[in-house]
Amino acid sequence: MERPIPTPDYSKKLLPVAIDEIASKEPGRPWASLPHDDWDLSQGFEDVSFETLANAINKVAHAIEGTFGRSSTFETFAYLGVPDVRYYIVQMAAIKTGYKVLLSSPLNSTNIQISVMEKTSCVAIVSALGVLVEDILKALPLKHTLIAELDDLLDLGERVPPYPFEKTWEDGKLDPYMIIHSSGTTGDPTPVEYKHIFYGNAWDFVFLPDIHGREHYCDLMYPGEGTRFLLTSSPFHAMAATCALPMSVFGRGILCPGYRHRALATSDIGRYLRYANVTKAAMTPWMMETLAREPDAQRYIEPFESVLFGGAMLSPFASNIWAKYVHIQNGWACTEAMAPGLLKADRNDHAYVYFDTVHTGIEFRKSQVEIFEEGSQVPVYEIVLTMNEKTAHYASWHIRQGITPENTKGPYPEFHPGDLWTPHPDPEKCSYVFKFIGRIDDTFTLSSASNIHPGPIERVISAHPKAGGVMVVGNQRRQPLALIEVAEGVEPTDDAVADEIWDSVIRDANQNMPAHAMITRSHVALVAPGCFVRTPVGKVNRKKTEDKLADLIEGVYREFGDMWQGKHDRMRRISQMPDMKLLTIFICAIGASAAVTTKPDKGTWHGSQPKRCTTETAVQRKEYGSMADHEKLSYIHAVQCLMRLPSRYPAGVVPAATSRWLDFTAAHVNQTLNIHFSGLLLPWHRHFLYVLEGAMKADCGYPQHLGIPYWDYPLYPSLVDSPIFDGSHTSLGSNGSATDLCIEKGPFSNTTVTFGPLPPAGFDMVKPDNWTQPNPHCLQRNLNDDSISVFNNQSNIDALLASPDITTVLRWFNSKALLFGFTERGIHGGGHFSIGGTNADFFSSAQDPAFYLHHSMVDRLWALWQDSHPDLRYTYNGTSTIFNPPGVTPEVDNSTVMTFGEVGEPITVGEIADPMSGAPYCYVYL
Repeated sequence: MERPIPTPDYSKKLLPVAIDEIASKEPGRPWASLPHDDWDLSQGFEDVSFETLANAINKVAHAIEGTFGRSSTFETFAYLGVPDVRYYIVQMAAIKTGYKVLLSSPLNSTNIQISVMEKTSCVAIVSALGVLVEDILKALPLKHTLIAELDDLLDLGERVPPYPFEKTWEDGKLDPYMIIHSSGTTGDPTPVEYKHIFYGNAWDFVFLPDIHGREHYCDLMYPGEGTRFLLTSSPFHAMAATCALPMSVFGRGILCPGYRHRALATSDIGRYLRYANVTKAAMTPWMMETLAREPDAQRYIEPFESVLFGGAMLSPFASNIWAKYVHIQNGWACTEAMAPGLLKADRNDHAYVYFDTVHTGIEFRKSQVEIFEEGSQVPVYEIVLTMNEKTAHYASWHIRQGITPENTKGPYPEFHPGDLWTPHPDPEKCSYVFKFIGRIDDTFTLSSASNIHPGPIERVISAHPKAGGVMVVGNQRRQPLALIEVAEGVEPTDDAVADEIWDSVIRDANQNMPAHAMITRSHVALVAPGCFVRTPVGKVNRKKTEDKLADLIEGVYREFGDMWQGKHDRMRRISQMPDMKLLTIFICAIGASAAVTTKPDKGTWHGSQPKRCTTETAVQRKEYGSMADHEKLSYIHAVQCLMRLPSRYPAGVVPAATSRWLDFTAAHVNQTLNIHFSGLLLPWHRHFLYVLEGAMKADCGYPQHLGIPYWDYPLYPSLVDSPIFDGSHTSLGSNGSATDLCIEKGPFSNTTVTFGPLPPAGFDMVKPDNWTQPNPHCLQRNLNDDSISVFNNQSNIDALLASPDITTVLRWFNSKALLFGFTERGIHGGGHFSIGGTNADFFSSAQDPAFYLHHSMVDRLWALWQDSHPDLRYTYNGTSTIFNPPGVTPEVDNSTVMTFGEVGEPITVGEIADPMSGAPYCYVYL
C-alpha cells in the first residue's frame, strides 16, 4: 500500500489548537475507539469524536482552573490515574491552563513518587478514583483534586463553554508540553521534559526521502485516514504519552488503546482483536508471543497491515509466525529521545532495527565491551545521538528539549543512551541495520519490555556482611531473581541466613524499586562462595556466571513461577508487599550443582509477621448502594473475569468446576456439612470472602483498596428496585423470569452455572455422591421481600448486635429455635431465601455473585458484635459438623484448621478472628 503524504504543515499547530479546530470543522471525526463494555466486547465499540474529546478537555481545564487557578509559569502538577484515555485529556487541559503535567508511573513506590515530584517542583496532584495518593500527600503537602469519571467527561449531554487557547506554533513550540520520567530502575528516576516542537518535527519523518533504497517507516506518525491503530502501551509510558495524540490528530488515525476502563492485559489480547477491527498496531513482544502460540494464530494476525514492536526480543518462533502473514517492524526508542527515524525493514529481519543514520544524527561507535554469542565474540557498537545543522530538524533527543541551531551554538551536546548493538552480517546493511545485544550499565529487559538496572539493589544486598556477591538476573523473564553468593564461612543452606538478608536489606530495598523490579522472597537463591565467575580484578562476569548457573536459575523459575510484578501498582497498598515464607537455596559443587529447596508450609499464614493495619491502610468494604458506579462495575467485572478463567482443579476431579469462579462453589459444596449450623459458620465464610477477594485482585484487577461490598438488608424493602437487583448495568442482574427463574436482564443474565440443584437442608441430609458432576442450567433468582422484612429487619439486626454471647448471636443468624425445624430461617437463611433461586440452594448458593454481598453483611454483623465484645472475640460455640452432634468432631477453637480446596490454603480459626489483625486481614466496613 502506498504511503499517504499529508500537507507540509500538517503538524505545525499546537495540539490543543489543532483539536479545537478539528472539533469545529469536523466534529464527528473519530478520535478514539472504546468498547461499550470492557467485559462484553460483542456489544461493540464507541467512536469517540473530536467534538467529544474537545468538550472533555474543556471540562477538565475548567476544573483545574477552578481548583488550582491558572499558571503563568508552566508550573507542574502530577497526574496519577487508572489506565484510560483521561491521561491524554489531562495533557491537553494542563497546557490550556498554563501548566505542564507530570505523568508519574503508578508502578512507582512511594519514595520514587515523592522523589520525582520534588525534582519537578510539583504544586498539586490530580488523581482518579481508585488510585492511592494518601501516602504521597502525607509526605508532600500538595494541593489535590479528583478528576471526573471518564464516562462523565465523554458525555456530550453536558457541554461546557470552550476553554480558550489560541497560541500559535511559533509562539508556543518551545513551551513545555509534559514531563515523563526514565525507568526509575536505579531508584533515582530522571524527569524528562518534552517541548511541543518534538511532535512538530518528529512527525515530519513522513517527508524524508528514501535511504538505501528504503522508505521510512511512518505508520506510527501517519497511519492514514480512519486507520484503526492499536497502541497497547500504558498511557503514562513514553510511547503512548508522546504518540497517541499526534498519531490521531495529525496522522488521522483512530486511537484504539484497548479497554475503556482498564489496561489491556496480555491474556486479553486475543479476545480484544476478535472485535476491535484494528489494522495497524504498536505492540509488546509479550502480546505477540501470546498470539503466535494460539492454535488459530492466523485469524488474529492476518487482518493487520503492519505491526511495530520493540523494547524486548521477539522469539524466532513468534517472529516467523507473524512474518508469515504481516509486515512486522522492530523499533527502538528511549524515554529521553523517543523514536528516531526508522527505515522499513525486510520482512524476515525480525531481530534487527533499520535506522536512518543519514538524517537523524544517529551514530554507532565501536565499544570496548566484550559480548559473546554462541561462544563467539561479536562486534559491539554503542548508539549515540548527535546533532549538526543538517540533522537538527530530526535529532530527536535535542528536539525533545528544544535544542536547535537557532537557540544553541555548536558544538552540540550528545546523548549516550547506553544501549549496545551488533551490526547486521550483510555487508550492504551493516552500516545502518543493527541488533540490540545489551546495555553498558548491565540493565536487562523483562519480557514485558520493562527495564531493570540491578546495580543499586545489588549494592544494597552486597553491603550485608554475609553476602559476598550479588547478581540480579531475569532478562526476557517476567520477574527478576537475585543470586547471592554468601561470604566465606557462611553456610548457604542455613535458612536463618536467607531470612536475615531478606529482612534486613531486601525488603527495604524493594521500596525504592519500581514494582516490576522488586524481588520476591521466592526468587532469592543463595550460592556457595566461589560460584560466581570473576575477572582477574574481581569483577563478576555476569554472562559467564549466568551461563554457569543456568540450570539452577531455570529451576527456580520452573519451581516457583515467573510472574510479572508490575501488578503491585498504585491500585493497591504499596506497603503491603507479599511476605512469603519461601527462599530457594542453591549450593555450587565442583563440576555439578546440587539444590536444596525449602517448600512453603501448607497454610501460608502460619508464622507470618502481622502487617501494620490502621483504618487508613485498611481495605474498604462498602455498602453496595453507596459505591460509585465505577466501583460497582469493578466488582461485576472481576466476577465476570473469574467466570472466564479456567478452573484450577486437576482435570476430572470436579468436572462441574468449569471456571475459576466455580472453583469457589466447589469449595463451598464440599464443606457445606461442616460450615453451616456449626461453629464454623462465621469463621469459614469470613475467610472464604477473603480468598475470593484475593483472587479478584490477583487475577482480575479488582482495586486493591476495595473489598467485597455488603448488602445492608433494611435499606431495600423492595429488592427489585434496589441497586443490587434492579437489572441496571451496575446491578448484579434482575429478578428471575416467572417461568424458569432465569435472571432476565443485567450483567449476569444468560449466565450458566453447573452445580446443583442439590437437596435442600434437613436434619438427615448427606452430601450427594454426584455433587462433582456438571448440570448446566441458568443462574436463577426468585426475589422475596417478605423474607427480608420478617428475618432481616432492623429489629433482628439490633437484637443480634445486643447479644450477650456467641450462642445468642448464632441463634439470630441460624434461627431462634432450630429444634422446631427450618420455618424460622434467621438472618443467614433469610438473606439466602430472599434472593431465592440459586441462592436458596443450600449447597451451591455460592454460584450467585449476590451470595458474597449477603455473606459480607453477615461478616459485618459478626465484626460489629466482636468489636463491642472484645473479650468474646475468640468464641465460636459449636463443632465442625452440621447441627453439632456430640462426639463427632471437637468443639471449634482457635486451633481448628479450616480448608478451602483449590481456592485457598488451610488456616486456623484463631488467625481469622480479627479483621484488623494485619495478618492476614486488614479490612473495615464503611
